[in-house]
Amino acid sequence: MMRQYRHMLSEKPTDRDAYLRQIKYRCGYIGTKEIEILLRDYLHLHSENMSYEDLSAFDDEVLNIENPQLQRYFVNGENLLDQHDTKYLRILKDYVLARKEDYYANVPSEEYRAR
Repeated sequence: MMRQYRHMLSEKPTDRDAYLRQIKYRCGYIGTKEIEILLRDYLHLHSENMSYEDLSAFDDEVLNIENPQLQRYFVNGENLLDQHDTKYLRILKDYVLARKEDYYANVPSEEYRAR
């Protein structure tokens, strides 16, 4: 429930790299380890090509959704509800499918995972 109020309690960083660090940190504390790993790996692989606007969309579209709903979409494979049918949720659902097809091609390198 607090997710909808989080930007009222703190400001979005204006610097892209600071915003990315904030998003990565928050992705590590979603509440379900499977979702945290999925989001962390996706950002590690793709955040280099994401603009500030992309990060803002990712933040709004993914991190504003409660953990049980994210689990239904990414772990249970349920279809997106109409109100959640957004760019980054569709991308993440495709990413989950790609990981199932070819896991090692869709996760960070061994060196990254060893940290």
